[in-house]
Amino acid sequence: MRWLVLCACLVVASLLPSAANGDEPSRTEGADAAARGLPPHYVLPSDADMRLLFRELPPGAVPATVPVRYGWAGGRIVVTRRHFAILSGDVDADAQGSPELVVGCYFPSTPSEGGTQDDRARIVVFKRVGRIWVKEWTSPGLGYEFDRPRYNIEEVEQGLESLASLAPPVQLVKILGDRQYSIAYFAWSKSAQVGGLPGIYRYSGGRWHNVAPQADRFSIRDLDGDGEIQVVAGTRYVGFGSGDDDVPRVYRWDGRRFEEASSRFPRFYRDLAEAYRHHVRELEERHQLFARDVWERAIRKADSFGAAAASQRESPSLR
Repeated sequence: MRWLVLCACLVVASLLPSAANGDEPSRTEGADAAARGLPPHYVLPSDADMRLLFRELPPGAVPATVPVRYGWAGGRIVVTRRHFAILSGDVDADAQGSPELVVGCYFPSTPSEGGTQDDRARIVVFKRVGRIWVKEWTSPGLGYEFDRPRYNIEEVEQGLESLASLAPPVQLVKILGDRQYSIAYFAWSKSAQVGGLPGIYRYSGGRWHNVAPQADRFSIRDLDGDGEIQVVAGTRYVGFGSGDDDVPRVYRWDGRRFEEASSRFPRFYRDLAEAYRHHVRELEERHQLFARDVWERAIRKADSFGAAAASQRESPSLR
């Protein structure tokens, strides 16, 4: 019965929406994943290994199929490729440095009192022991589904962010100073009021710790191009709050967790303030009604970060 479920998953994956050029989720080993256009670390194990993985999962649990590539279509960002959320990399810092399999899964779930089923999406880490895969760690419930960063996509569509800032909802990232990878994810609650539930799990001291802030807008970036990752996190969109509190904050690794360090990234905020100004000009040219005071506050806040801690100031105008 479990094998029939696996076969069904493989068939469904082959029918999922894929790239405009006809690409389909590929049965590939990690060595040629990049050549096939998959994100780093994404793999699809052999049928034999898939059977071993399924034996370690509870009845009814299946690997999640997630967006792995995005593109433009009709002025909107669309998912152009999907793939099983199965990744390979050393995430537990063992002495051998051997890679584990990191699998985004959907577990059987029943509605909670609020009807959210937010224990459905989970991360499972498998370790190779001899010729078999053994379940090493299962995360708590992370949300209802792993899906695209919806509010980040809206910002890309508005010209406030680049397409390159969008990432799959499950990825492996290297935190400064670590030998091993950490597991970043973007899960969503079934409740629209709860919204996004992203995070980063890092293995340290024999335990897994979630070390990142949660926010509806959430991306992992290298803002300085120096190989050190930062978390950029904020409310759903400019106007969701009062404007200045909608400007995303930058979080930097401090050795234990990601702590806010927005004023240390002036170039990011100068560029963001200019993108806000450009967007306001476009709204004006289209004679579109918008909350000018909210955008003014957002621009001033971005300018203040852009000026850096030593010389924070406010921009005199939108222009």
